[in-house]
Amino acid sequence: MKMSFFESKILKNDLQRRRWRLFKKQKRSVFGLVVLALLVVLSFTAEIWSNSRPVVMKYQGSIWVPVAREIHPSELGIQDSVVVNYRELKFTDGDWAVWPLNTWDPLESNLNVDSYPSKPSSENW
Repeated sequence: MKMSFFESKILKNDLQRRRWRLFKKQKRSVFGLVVLALLVVLSFTAEIWSNSRPVVMKYQGSIWVPVAREIHPSELGIQDSVVVNYRELKFTDGDWAVWPLNTWDPLESNLNVDSYPSKPSSENW
C-alpha cells in the first residue's frame, strides 16, 4: 500500500499508521476534526473579524493596518485626542476602509439601541 507524505514522515511506526487509517475511514471523526480546526482558526483570528477598528484602510495617502498595530492619533493628524475613534474619521476622495464583519469591540457599548440589554438586530448582533 502506498503511503502519503504525512503517513511516511510524521507517523513513525505501523501502529500509528494503522490508527490513522482507521480514523480516516470514519467520516464523522474527520468532520469533527475539520470543525475543531475551523473553530481554533476562528478563535485565533477573532481580533480580525470582530473589532471596532478597520482591518486595513487608506487615509490621507497612506495605507494603515489598525488591527495589526496601535496607531497614535498624531500619526493620523488628530491633535486633540489620545485614542483614535475610527468611525469618526473624515474619509475624503481616495480614502477607504475595510471593516470587519462585526464592527463592535467586545468591550464597547452600542449607543444606537434603545435599552440595555437590547434584542438582537442588524445593528446589534
